[in-house]
Parts: sequence; structure tokens; C-alpha cells
Amino acid sequence: MIVGKLVNEARNFCNQGHLQAAESAYLQALTVDSICAPVQTELTGLYISLGMFDKVLEYALKAVTSMPSDPAMHTNLAVVYLNLNRPADAEKELLRAISLNNDFGRAYYFLGSLYQQDGRNEEARNAFKRVQELGYHE
Repeated sequence: MIVGKLVNEARNFCNQGHLQAAESAYLQALTVDSICAPVQTELTGLYISLGMFDKVLEYALKAVTSMPSDPAMHTNLAVVYLNLNRPADAEKELLRAISLNNDFGRAYYFLGSLYQQDGRNEEARNAFKRVQELGYHE
């Protein structure tokens, strides 16, 4: 109950543009429930918006640890790795996400983008073809 209240408070702070207060509320929620994946995920998003990628990686890793079978958590971590210019780690996480759910279009989208940047054109085409088949739009 307390965690939910703190998360709602943090979300309200975010909506009002009070990002430092939102961070404080999220961190307080984690003192109550240190493995709460939704809090870790939202805190990851907050740190992305603040450009604090060292913190982003920390909480994205925690979210994956909390929910290892959730392809969204692996995809989020992959996006962090892409932003940190760690393409091999990103590819590993995207492939893991797809192995968990072959219909997870967001993972295919980022995998296609990664392959395209690496000049792996055939693999990029295949990934983007799968994105279309799934009807995913970024």
C-alpha cells in the first residue's frame, strides 16, 4: 500500500515537471520494496529523461533481475546499452527478449535498428519484416 502511494506521488511529480522530487519518491518506494520492478522501470525512465545513464543502467539491470522472464525488461536494458554505445550487450538482450516472446515487436524494432547501424543489412531487413508482420509501431 505504501509503495503504491509513493509511486503515485512520484508520477504526479513527474507530470508536474518536478523530477528531483519524483526521484526522491521512487527511491523512498524502493526502501520499502527493493525489488519492485515497476518502480525500477519508472526510475529508469526518469533517469533517461535526466540523461543520467550511469543510474539508468543500474536500475535497468535491477528491473531485469526482478523480472527475468519479461521481454520488456530485457528490451529496456538493450536500449540503455544502445545509448551507452554497447551494441554487443544490446544485441544479447534483444535476442533474449525475443527468445522469451517471439511476438515482442519492440525487441525486433531495436534489433533491426542495431543491425542497420552495424551494416548488417540482410539481418536488419529480416528484423524489420518481423516488425511489420507483428504490426508494431515505434
